[in-house]
Amino acid sequence: MACTLSIIQHLENLRFLLKNLPQSLPEPIDSPFQHFVNYSADPEDVEFVGSIPGAVIRALELAFKCETCSKGILPITKRGWAVCSLVDALELYCQACNKPESDGMLLKRLTQFD
Repeated sequence: MACTLSIIQHLENLRFLLKNLPQSLPEPIDSPFQHFVNYSADPEDVEFVGSIPGAVIRALELAFKCETCSKGILPITKRGWAVCSLVDALELYCQACNKPESDGMLLKRLTQFD
């Protein structure tokens, strides 16, 4: 998969898009994404999956529901601080990866927003 933007650029682009979602989307007080605020991988998930990157992907799949992730669809129907914190989880994923620039799973997710 050819990628013209760096992972950092993709994450900055995603953060910009999430911060600028349409005002017509609701901004809930309670959000399924609020556990991504100040996110750190759950130690039990790290042990179960075997790595921090795997635990982050698991958390994202649970937040977005596995079936939508496998179809390449990331439905974002709300806006606000909790939704924007998804980028923080992806940044943790990048920090934990040996070579995030060559991570096909991460690039697949991030290039959906280009």
